[in-house]
Amino acid sequence: MTSGFCKQYHEFYQWPTIKVCPKCLTVLEPHEGCDQKFEKEIIVNQSSIAKSFANILISLHIDLADANFTDTPNRVQRVYEHLCLRNVLGPEKDKESIKKLVVTFPSTAKNLVVVKNVKAYSVCPHHFLPVEYRVDFGYIPDNSVVGLSKIPRLIKYLAKKPVLQEDFVEEIVDVFEEMLKPLGCMAIVQGFHGCMKFRGIEEPNSPVITSAIKGVFKNPPEGKNPRQEMLDLLAKSDRSE
Repeated sequence: MTSGFCKQYHEFYQWPTIKVCPKCLTVLEPHEGCDQKFEKEIIVNQSSIAKSFANILISLHIDLADANFTDTPNRVQRVYEHLCLRNVLGPEKDKESIKKLVVTFPSTAKNLVVVKNVKAYSVCPHHFLPVEYRVDFGYIPDNSVVGLSKIPRLIKYLAKKPVLQEDFVEEIVDVFEEMLKPLGCMAIVQGFHGCMKFRGIEEPNSPVITSAIKGVFKNPPEGKNPRQEMLDLLAKSDRSE
């Protein structure tokens, strides 16, 4: 256990972690100029995420020496690296990850395929609060189908960046159309937004609903209406639950 005095915050981060004062995050060495003696050391990751969040906690007058907050900056870093994985990976690795998720198989099927109630999690770009998405997705194959488990996997992955719900639903159908080349596809997204639940209007029971359509869902052949067929299937499924 190291004790001593520390001065006000200054740049100190080094790879990968460093011991710091729990009051002002100064590197853990004896210093003059700080009015608080400390006997407990904490470890803060050098990442700018952990560093920045530690400063947020200090600004809120939260004692980082408290056992409940000692590792909070590092936990928050891991949370946002998970929720914003696509940003962490970068554009090239992001494209590679999408390609790996879309595994196709030859098929003569031409009927509607629907996967319902896929849960995905993201953050809103305006307040950086969590968003829970529930996604219904349907497509009509054209010579190939995608592995069924890959549909929810891809939807969950596409959500892992700060994104407007209006853009998220469009990206779902755009990616499936580009990668799978179906006759058409459709996505319906319900969003439960933290920025609506926990602040402002404080309305927890008002999901935001958006949809996007491509191909035959948008321009159906004569005598067919795949968009309505999907809506009917979803409604029928709701009644049976």
